Amino acid sequence: MINRLFLSFVVSIYPFFSVVYSQTGPAGVGTNTTSVNQIRFWVKADVAVFNDAGTTLASNTNLVQQWNDQSGLANNAIQLTAARKPRYITNAVNGLPALRFVGTTFITATAFPGIANNVGYTYIVVFKDTSFVAGTQGDGAGDYIIDRGLPGAEANELCSFKVSNTNRYGFQKRDGGGGGLGGPVSTSTVNTASYQIINYRQIPGATKVYDLFVDGTLETTVSSADANYVPPVPQIGHHYQPALGGMKGYIAEVLVYNYNLNNAQIHILNSHLAAKYGLTVANDKYAGDTPANGNYDFEVAGIGREASATAINTTSSSSVSGGLEATQGGVTFENNEYLVYGHQSGANGMNFSDIGGMSAGSWVGRWERIWYLDFTHIGGTDETVNLTFDISDGGMGSPSASTASNYKLLYRSGLSGSWTESAIVPTLSGDRITFSGLVYNTFGDGYYTIGTLDNAVSPLPIELLNFSAIACGNEVCVEWTTASESSNDYFTIEKTLDGINYIPFVTLNGAGNSTSVLNYSTKDNTPFDGMSFYRLKQTDFDGNHSYSHLEKVIFADENATSFELLQNPSDGTLIDVLISGREDEMKIVINDALGKDCGSTTIRIKNASQERYSIAPCSRLASGVYYVTATSKNQFFYKKLIVK
Repeated sequence: MINRLFLSFVVSIYPFFSVVYSQTGPAGVGTNTTSVNQIRFWVKADVAVFNDAGTTLASNTNLVQQWNDQSGLANNAIQLTAARKPRYITNAVNGLPALRFVGTTFITATAFPGIANNVGYTYIVVFKDTSFVAGTQGDGAGDYIIDRGLPGAEANELCSFKVSNTNRYGFQKRDGGGGGLGGPVSTSTVNTASYQIINYRQIPGATKVYDLFVDGTLETTVSSADANYVPPVPQIGHHYQPALGGMKGYIAEVLVYNYNLNNAQIHILNSHLAAKYGLTVANDKYAGDTPANGNYDFEVAGIGREASATAINTTSSSSVSGGLEATQGGVTFENNEYLVYGHQSGANGMNFSDIGGMSAGSWVGRWERIWYLDFTHIGGTDETVNLTFDISDGGMGSPSASTASNYKLLYRSGLSGSWTESAIVPTLSGDRITFSGLVYNTFGDGYYTIGTLDNAVSPLPIELLNFSAIACGNEVCVEWTTASESSNDYFTIEKTLDGINYIPFVTLNGAGNSTSVLNYSTKDNTPFDGMSFYRLKQTDFDGNHSYSHLEKVIFADENATSFELLQNPSDGTLIDVLISGREDEMKIVINDALGKDCGSTTIRIKNASQERYSIAPCSRLASGVYYVTATSKNQFFYKKLIVK
């Protein structure tokens, strides 16, 4: 019953963990699990932009060295040359940041996106040009927004996006044999006044289809009997050759999928991006982001169907929409029908005051978070949807739901006023509460949330107001505050060096049930040397538990162990390291970008000495990016290794 921010924190602050954990695609479109519908590369300026090698988050106007991939594959974009680094600009679009490019700056992924040569692909870019120089579809001139990476290692394959044909946008493609150079060119002209959303895709087959969407409109289609080819390493902001052209403007978000998104998915994804960045697109399926409707523009997701049995998105995960999952019900969507929904940003919690219209109960309350649901209904039979509220995905812990009749699906047509309860009795599974068969127009467009008539027996749990851990003298001071508690037995504070092995060091009793603000504190008088992480574990009376986000603590010790990579970049044969510090045993592991173990060893550190060690991988490492982790009793190190 604690606000769970673990995943987003470790991905943005500590990139090692992104090898282990993953996220679902935005708006419920695609996943990052191993599947045919997978997001393979995803960078966005509002998450994990660093002015160094993944430790210090960028501030306004900082040069950007690393832009972390949010697909879960750790294919981070890197720029090590200061003169080539883009800048991080806050409040660039709709209050959100973007990266600024000036024609000579760019940032490049560290690996191929891993897309097979015969499955198609889709690229999405949210950007703004401020000025431009055009080339043509058959040359390398003009300003490139997306090109292939790794200068000096040109491949034939192109999935590029550039300014072309005097003043238009071009999707420049070329197959693996060097043929088929060309591609669709937009009918609309370059817009230097506002941000735009571009989607371009390849539909596979003997004759391939190349589509270019500008702000939600499919403007141009080209068909060609190209050979199959693998999409290249993404380079953002410039042609792959530094002497040629780069964009002058801003990029807020880039996504690459390993399949051709269907039109329903493109419309849902564009509706999400338009709400997030305050943009106008054609085929927008969501009206909850307008001021009149309360600007419900956070974590917009949806389901729907276009004019094809295959152009459909049937479910949207609760993990991408703040805790609410929608799936198509027993009465399926007809062509051009959608349900798109979003909520207002901010912390989730319990509300015990705005509950007018709810039935009487022993402890009546509702989730603070409210979603605006926007149905696009064409006609015919009213479609049905299933709505699932996932307590842990809502950021509120993971207690087991209990006594289905106490939970109520709540609706109101306006921003305020009394709630109406749905007659649907939900089904319960762990911390998931599902209302099945909601018929379109039973309530219709409006504001939805979930309530409980007894928050002690059927909890919609508490909000954690804060959790902190900081070095104070020779100890680490840990503090946290709860706004309310339901069936809370006790708290445990845990610490870790590697994000995998957690050590509990103190347990404190909880308050059971409470609606008051309560403050807690404790100290760790034996902290780890160097950098470590702390988290709060909360356990209910029934044994269910949940975790807080991680708090990073750096505890300085002049005798602490140091660990450095030598000869980086490496030739991939022996990995040399330099280690000094107190006597200890250290395990060193080499992983590739997907987390595969490429070799490990355990060494004994000699007290207060500086020694060089060589680690032999399982076999000679191929060119690419690898990660070296070193773990001892009191230390954890994480280093990126480049193999030429």
